[in-house]
Amino acid sequence: MAITRSQREGIWAHIVTNVLELDPNCEIVRALKRDGYTSLDLITLVSEETLMALEYNIPASTDKPETEARVPPYQSSLLVAFLDYIDHVQTTNSNYETVQQWMDITADAFTTYRTSSQYITHRSTNATPHAGPVHTLKTAVDEWRKGIKRDMTQYPTLKHDYQFDAWNRKTKAVAASQGLSNILDPKYAPTGIESLVLFKEQNIFMFAVLNKTLQTDQSKKLVRAHEDDSNAQAVYAELRAYALLSTKSSLDSSKLLTHITSSRINDGQWRGTTHGYILHWQDQVQKYHTSVRFMITNFAP
Repeated sequence: MAITRSQREGIWAHIVTNVLELDPNCEIVRALKRDGYTSLDLITLVSEETLMALEYNIPASTDKPETEARVPPYQSSLLVAFLDYIDHVQTTNSNYETVQQWMDITADAFTTYRTSSQYITHRSTNATPHAGPVHTLKTAVDEWRKGIKRDMTQYPTLKHDYQFDAWNRKTKAVAASQGLSNILDPKYAPTGIESLVLFKEQNIFMFAVLNKTLQTDQSKKLVRAHEDDSNAQAVYAELRAYALLSTKSSLDSSKLLTHITSSRINDGQWRGTTHGYILHWQDQVQKYHTSVRFMITNFAP
């Protein structure tokens, strides 16, 4: 039976509290959570270099703004050692396959390993950290994480349904600049294990973006429907379909066509320049073509 998301998060909570013997709200937990790492299966994808450089947020106070600080090295080193331990166990014995097997990991077993001559020798020889089966899928994800800085604040907010066209255009532009175009392509399907892992990582980030920026009733409903799987690709695809295929969208398209065919620069409605009117009219035509093209693609026999 597959381990659910809530069970994976429960395993991580057990590791933090009972195995690493850290506070459940300690700095490294906060730093990982901020970046979307809330379960051990995701944390095992992070390189030692990244773990040792983690930073966490220090909330603003009355006299100081919000700042960032480096996670205490002992916490990062402890987690790196635990990942080594997991690699060691799964390489020399067998993989952890059930929730109970993960929950049976104890602080004593971990301490025995990290204080053993085997582990000390392993670290002193500069061997590749946690290079066993748990960590074989780190390359693509690490490269993505080390690449272009992704800033959630650059994404626009969707507050009203009629804003979808402008919101969609800017969101796609920002996503493209941050290496996230695949998430906004409903037809994209990753192939290969590394691509699947990377796509899952990207979905987590983009889901956090959509959770923050989508504020219409329908869009918030779609986000809630996918809160368990963090499937940002599905949220976007369903929102796009709603915006372009719903009854309300059909009515809007009808109004748009009426506006395009009946609008005149001298009818008293336009207050700008002639050039501005032409650009506005062309934009309305483009919106209408986008809507019609989407309907034809989805409903053509």
